[in-house]
Amino acid sequence: MLLDHIYLKITKSDSKLSFTTTGGGDWEVWDRFISYDNEPLFHIGNICGTCAFFFTQIKTDLAGSYTADSVRNNLANGIETISDDISKQLSAIIPEGEYECLLLEIQPYQTCYNGKRDYFKEEQNPLWDYEDETDETGGIYYRGTDSVISEHEKLFEFFIPLYPPSSLEENRVRFYQEQIREGKQPTALALAVVDAKECMTYMEIPEDGIVSHWTYANYLLDGHHKIQAASREKKSITLLSFISKDASFKVVDTLVELYKKNN
Repeated sequence: MLLDHIYLKITKSDSKLSFTTTGGGDWEVWDRFISYDNEPLFHIGNICGTCAFFFTQIKTDLAGSYTADSVRNNLANGIETISDDISKQLSAIIPEGEYECLLLEIQPYQTCYNGKRDYFKEEQNPLWDYEDETDETGGIYYRGTDSVISEHEKLFEFFIPLYPPSSLEENRVRFYQEQIREGKQPTALALAVVDAKECMTYMEIPEDGIVSHWTYANYLLDGHHKIQAASREKKSITLLSFISKDASFKVVDTLVELYKKNN
């Protein structure tokens, strides 16, 4: 559910995070990455509109945090609107570029490659028949709400952690579980991209008619303990999602309107 939305253009930032690309074959730009100090953290797919969606964590020896103390404190208490103060603070840690910033209420479900409700096994493989490719994803991730967009299009929400649940502080997770049980909604923070991937290799239209997957991938910068707590409790928290208009496919504006319509 959409709680608030603003457009934000960041023209000056001290962020060490960035969206980077490399070429492939005859393509000057093909693969896309989220990088830190120009070192790739995640391979977030390619520019192909008919290839399958994937993500791969490249750098795993992570240390420290990607947000400032003042930001973390505000988000820990949960926010209800995207205030000027919050957007100003975050502008210093989000890469330069154009963003649609969505404050969403989400209910995350933890899964993993080949696990229960694994997108790659249950939704992607039957359509694209890319079973071998999905090994690239590996690891644990979270899913949100799936939404039918049109007769042939469906939206899938993903929340992708930098740190696995096994590395989290158990006491901190339990703290947020208690907060959530009391009805509070702490806020996680993510850098996001949206892609529209249409399968062109199916032999016939599937029974559900869906041949185009819109993938809304949120890479968590803050909120790993919160999202794990929400998943355990099967309850919702909020997410402040910075969708990059520069690194995403052209469907970002349509996605925003979809959330507004379904609000």
